[in-house]
Amino acid sequence: KSVNEIISEISAWDEYDGNLTDNIKVVKNSYTGNESKIGSHEIHLEVTDNNQNKSRLIYTVKVVDKTPPSVNNLSPKKVGYKEKLNIDELIKSFIIKDNIDDKSKIKVLVESNTYKNNETKLGKYNIKFKIIDLAGNYVVKNQDIEVIDNIPPIVESEKEKTYSYFE
Repeated sequence: KSVNEIISEISAWDEYDGNLTDNIKVVKNSYTGNESKIGSHEIHLEVTDNNQNKSRLIYTVKVVDKTPPSVNNLSPKKVGYKEKLNIDELIKSFIIKDNIDDKSKIKVLVESNTYKNNETKLGKYNIKFKIIDLAGNYVVKNQDIEVIDNIPPIVESEKEKTYSYFE
């Protein structure tokens, strides 16, 4: 919101002069220019009646982060049953962005993990991640994992055989 929008929500009334809302003036303003800066910013307002009596109001605007981080690169993963998916490496591969916080300050928690203890069992599993910024905003993302058999069979013989072909 702009200062004018904030002032439009405030009214001033005097017993003798009546409605003085149009006389509200800004005398100090640390908010303008800091509308997107996290923190508290003050707008000092003053209204004067026809007899020069003044009233002041300090209006505090709290700018807070309410936007959760965004996370990409969680496409389904296929992992061989003799391989082991490294969760820390998986997390490092996520593309995490936040409107305020640097990626290094974002927490990534594992909420649930059906892949754990099933690393060698063929099937489909899921890891649920909770990604949290410093303001506590979070998003929950699911990583699908499929454990597959990606090892070809071995063909062998106990004896060496020689075949001759004649035409």
